[in-house]
Amino acid sequence: MRAEELIENWYEVQRNLSVQVARDFILQQLGQEIGLNTHIQIPVNA
Repeated sequence: MRAEELIENWYEVQRNLSVQVARDFILQQLGQEIGLNTHIQIPVNA
């Protein structure tokens, strides 16, 4: 994707992906502990 100029910075893509994965994991764990509906999309100002 970098060679085709679809992305400018690989590290930004990697960071955004890891933040999303961590967020999803935390929400899933919280949902299991207190019975939240984890399918609700919470806006993130990143």
